[in-house]
Amino acid sequence: MDELLEQFLIEGPELVEQASADLVALEQRPGDTGLIDSAFRAVHTLKGSVGLFELRPMGVVLHRAEDLLDDVRHGRAAVTTELVDKLFSVIDQCGVWLATLARTGGLESSATEKSRRLVSALDQFSETAGSSQSETIHIKSDWAGALQDQKSDAVGAACAVRYRPDPQAYFRGDDPLALARATPGLLSLDVRIEGATPGDDYDPFVCALVFDILSTASADALSTAFRFVKNEVEIVPLSTDRLEDPSPDVGRTGSNSTTLRIDGRRIDDLADLADELVVAKNALLSLADPDGALVTAQASINRLTTALHGEIMRLRLVPVSPVLRRLERQARDLAASLGKTVDLDVRGHEVEVDKRLVDAIYEPLLHLVRNALDHGIEVSSDRLQAGKPERARLTIDARVIGDEVEIEIKDDGRGMDPARLRAAACEKGLGAGADLEGLSEQASLELIFAPGFSTAEAVSAVSGRGVGMDAVRASVSALGGRVSVASRIGTGSTFTLRLPLTIVMTRVLVVECAGERFGIPLAVVRETLRVEPVDILPVRLGRAIVLRDAVFPYLALADSLTGENDVVPGAATAVLVVETQSGGVALGVDRVADRMDVVLKPVTGLLSRVPGTLGTTLMGDGRLLMILDVEALVR
Repeated sequence: MDELLEQFLIEGPELVEQASADLVALEQRPGDTGLIDSAFRAVHTLKGSVGLFELRPMGVVLHRAEDLLDDVRHGRAAVTTELVDKLFSVIDQCGVWLATLARTGGLESSATEKSRRLVSALDQFSETAGSSQSETIHIKSDWAGALQDQKSDAVGAACAVRYRPDPQAYFRGDDPLALARATPGLLSLDVRIEGATPGDDYDPFVCALVFDILSTASADALSTAFRFVKNEVEIVPLSTDRLEDPSPDVGRTGSNSTTLRIDGRRIDDLADLADELVVAKNALLSLADPDGALVTAQASINRLTTALHGEIMRLRLVPVSPVLRRLERQARDLAASLGKTVDLDVRGHEVEVDKRLVDAIYEPLLHLVRNALDHGIEVSSDRLQAGKPERARLTIDARVIGDEVEIEIKDDGRGMDPARLRAAACEKGLGAGADLEGLSEQASLELIFAPGFSTAEAVSAVSGRGVGMDAVRASVSALGGRVSVASRIGTGSTFTLRLPLTIVMTRVLVVECAGERFGIPLAVVRETLRVEPVDILPVRLGRAIVLRDAVFPYLALADSLTGENDVVPGAATAVLVVETQSGGVALGVDRVADRMDVVLKPVTGLLSRVPGTLGTTLMGDGRLLMILDVEALVR
């Protein structure tokens, strides 16, 4: 593939996504000039990039969308839901065209007709539709001489502008000539190729142009006009005697920032090598003589390996904003299809997480958003009858807490009724009625994560098929995270996902049980102790221990792993007090072995559906260690 086209197919979808996000936010805040400028810039840049290729249908419709956004910027058109919908049609179609271009190398045969229909739909909003905005510009060959001539003839000449576009301007989608021609108060424009001599070859992919401009506008107005390329311009206020030095607040403010694009597969390969280094480091630990010099060397290797692995993992961090933007757009469209008026509040676009998480969390989050809009949020008439504001509110909030990312989806809808949930679970055969009635409110809310659970009375295009919430928990658990729910009748519901910020080394406690070794994340272990068999007390159908006047349910790990309940209490004398969402639990094991740093790998293949596992890791002796999900085991 041509290198220029390949770069365009990377940046094009990013611009489509940016424009879509700006339009969603603009519908909520129609007077936000920053959003209007951002959407205009995204469309303008995309249009400039399209101009480098034979994509006329796409270029024509983007040009008309740019005109319309320019009308909005200058108050000639108002931001309405209908206008945003038409612009969304353009952005969505551009996304489809980009996908087609990547797949086939061109646009489909119907692209011209689609472009014509989109332009026709935009024309009803635009005052400038079909009008020519071109201007006659007097171009002189000698910028300095023209400047001196114009100073005496043109009253009010205020500034000179020298615009040197970045050599990669074409790749960024900029149109330097159009930007120069749009200079406010333009009097004269001189265009030349810097450093060119007769007979030189001209590289059409590198921008070597220099624009010298004379304008009647003020330095502030020119600074605003060139704000998107402020590092590429010098704005010189003029006096009657000489050219003054540029104002320290205007013109070049620093060197251009550079971004290095790296193939994600290279980062993955580097991370795999770092993972193998961790395994080798753990093997070295088992060989070290506790009293020898090798221990000191191993400690240094351990520290350096941990630091190296952490830095490599940070290379994989990417913003979570693409996921949030997609959710924002999906929520907007879904609310409209359900006839519900919803204000969206999306926060945390700046949060960065591991790329693997970004790729995986969209589907579970989309399930939660769909359920909130379909089941949680009422229609406007029901909200008014309940004394609520007519417009509902849905909040999606991502934030970093320690070494985890927390994503919260909160609605102010009808909430969930624990009694109704228990009744629905009984109807679905998910438990006996007597057992379900004894559940606490929180345990009743947890029923929604049971496979096949649903309270929907009818199947719709959105939900009601009895799948979704169990898939959410399974997906989050597979990523080493957890999901919780809180709800109050008439107030709303909140779902909280907590996931590891990045795939870093996890500190685990290695335990032995039933002749096998397993890993328990050290973060959930409150303490370890040894108990006598007589201290494990029978309580109804279960067992418990008393520790410092507090009662903890006791569960032998072998019971959970084998599914049997005939394990003799005295078979385990080592106990781990672990933290779960419902409180502390005493977990009995045969023996506590080592503590070590491991790289957690997700379970794949046939074992991916096995409950109670967070992942696996390779030990120094080549054996596989299963890392257990304590929350799932004790549930």
